[in-house]
Amino acid sequence: MAVSSSPSLPHLRHLHALAVRLPLPATSLPFLLSRLLRRLAALPPPPHAPLPYALNVFSAVSPPDPFLAAALLRFAFLTQPPLLPFRVFSHLRRAHGAELPFLPFAFSTLAKSATASRSLPTAAAAHAVSVLVGGFDRHRFVENSLIGAYVACGDVGAARKVFDEMVEKDVISWTSIVVAYTRSGDMRSAEEVFGRCPVKDMVAWTAMVTGYAQNAMPVKALEVFDRMAELGMVIDEVSLTAGKWEEVSKVRILMRKQRLKKDPAVSLFEGRDGLVHQFFAGDNAHPRTHEIKKALLELVAKLKLEGYVPILSSIVYDVNDEEKERLLMGHSEKLALSFGLLTLGSGCTIRIIKNLRICDDCHLFMRLVSRVESVEIIVRDNMRFHHFKNGECSCGGFW
Repeated sequence: MAVSSSPSLPHLRHLHALAVRLPLPATSLPFLLSRLLRRLAALPPPPHAPLPYALNVFSAVSPPDPFLAAALLRFAFLTQPPLLPFRVFSHLRRAHGAELPFLPFAFSTLAKSATASRSLPTAAAAHAVSVLVGGFDRHRFVENSLIGAYVACGDVGAARKVFDEMVEKDVISWTSIVVAYTRSGDMRSAEEVFGRCPVKDMVAWTAMVTGYAQNAMPVKALEVFDRMAELGMVIDEVSLTAGKWEEVSKVRILMRKQRLKKDPAVSLFEGRDGLVHQFFAGDNAHPRTHEIKKALLELVAKLKLEGYVPILSSIVYDVNDEEKERLLMGHSEKLALSFGLLTLGSGCTIRIIKNLRICDDCHLFMRLVSRVESVEIIVRDNMRFHHFKNGECSCGGFW
């Protein structure tokens, strides 16, 4: 607990010294030090997140621990430029060789680094070491990360090769390939994969609608949209986008003709008092609305200092950027989060239930808040659970 709530680098150094001097069980030290690296990554940016010190933390355990090595690579991914985790990986390989076996999560981190760098050679390098060093090319978590890296780098063929060789595919695997093909404009291949997909989530359906609309196939877009309605799927604004306003208008006309209504976005938060607080988008009904919005504005300002840039494309209305940002700040899950921080404070776990899919901007917002405020945030939207912690989400960016 002391490590997770440590407020500064000097305090963490003090805890580090205690950890290596106290007679702790050998199996407990790597776990404790991995938590120390997590907390170190959550502190403000450099000079408070030094890589040399993180390497010293790793070196405190002998023989080198695979779990701690994965935590070190994750630290490098969160705090350093995108290609630095590869340098750290190479350093560990040179220093320890076969003495240090790597866990699957280490190679997943390398794949995420390739995704962040948008570098195809780096994605190929992550793929190569996952096979040659770890032998984890058949590990589903690693395979999904590699697919994501190849998709981000624009190599749909390589992504499809990884997908085809997977022994066991999950909904993330299928959806990633559908999204890849729709982005590249290859709607025939997207249709083929979408048709074979055993479980089609909202992301896959939305990708098909968007792909058809953006590739000058509005009739197809409307047909898929109609099928969504027939299957009873929740229709949200993401389905009307998450590029061509003419197509959006046609879909909205179709909704009106079929008497379909968009469900209003609502988020629920259970307070410490046991009461369930309800927030609608742009809500002004809560008795503490003024406090909530003031705290939210302060939080936004804090996140912008950390590099937060609102994802304006999450707003599908044809309005100017200033108005889009204002609308984003009124999203129901942000209001619920702000209220949660007001009432529970940092270091807590905030649980939110939303009836619609969380948008890209709110997802990024939750990730950053979980890092800056040292809180854990659990959001259950209409797709899945999202567990935000230390700047990452359990969904891996696919939902």
